[in-house]
Amino acid sequence: MTGGYAGIVGALLGPIALSTVRALNVEWLFLGTNGVDGDAGITAYDLGEAELHREWVNHARNVAVVTDHSKWGVAALSTVLPLRDVGVLVTDDGLPDGAQRFVRRQVQRLILTPVR
Repeated sequence: MTGGYAGIVGALLGPIALSTVRALNVEWLFLGTNGVDGDAGITAYDLGEAELHREWVNHARNVAVVTDHSKWGVAALSTVLPLRDVGVLVTDDGLPDGAQRFVRRQVQRLILTPVR
């Protein structure tokens, strides 16, 4: 727990959370998202959450974004990072073929899991 106040999705945010993350170095960051857009990249609706996610990205050697296909084409309020900075994007095989081709050109690795 980083400390801080609860944001709209329950993540701990604010200066205490940011200060804690700034003192850390992580090998892998597994990041959820509100949206993934070809132009806007990885996005979040909550500005505080986006700020904290950007700080986590700055302190991670590897970034894996974990999402589902319904988030594709969603450009939420704030960009966390561009697609080209994503090491691994994990999503389900409901992602349309055109989007899969686009994402494969942007990220280092795309992992598709079966929709159940």
